[in-house]
Amino acid sequence: AHRGAITVDSAPGRGSTFHLYFPQAAEHEPATAPSGWGDLGSLQRDGDARPGEGRHVLYIDDDGVMLLLVERLLLRLGYRVTGYADARSAIEAVRAQPHAFDLVVSDFNMPDLSGLDVAHAIGRLHAGLPVMISSGHLSDEQRVALLRCGVRDVISKENTLEELGPAVSRLVHGAEAAARRALRAEAKATPALAD
Repeated sequence: AHRGAITVDSAPGRGSTFHLYFPQAAEHEPATAPSGWGDLGSLQRDGDARPGEGRHVLYIDDDGVMLLLVERLLLRLGYRVTGYADARSAIEAVRAQPHAFDLVVSDFNMPDLSGLDVAHAIGRLHAGLPVMISSGHLSDEQRVALLRCGVRDVISKENTLEELGPAVSRLVHGAEAAARRALRAEAKATPALAD
């Protein structure tokens, strides 16, 4: 009702961490947004330049609270967001429209398919589509496997509010810059046609 959220990360032998998210009350917000994206109160305000510029992010998480929280966070940053609680449905969306998305962000630990499974599937459907993984706990072996299959970034789920915005911006705009460089290099390599 207050548009907050509670999430928990738990692992046997490591304990549990509870994350409580409280939105800042509108009447207490400053007139101008402070720099940085570290919390909900410091997100870009309506009417400000938005780093997302309407780029389309596909977000996958079986946790409904995290799904809602991340969708709202990315929308406030100016991204278009399509969220799925089911990894298979998200993969089918990419299969149906492989060039409709600028980035895929997926939870790692999900009941049906893991984030690694998602990354493999996305890589087969659209090799140039960047994939980022969010997880509470990853072993070194899991991190290596993710990087080997082309995952561009891994963020800690407990740091989602601090890390997600900058990481998404870096990947989306970095991919666009790389595509522009590739087009320029191709144009230089192609001989001009004579009139």
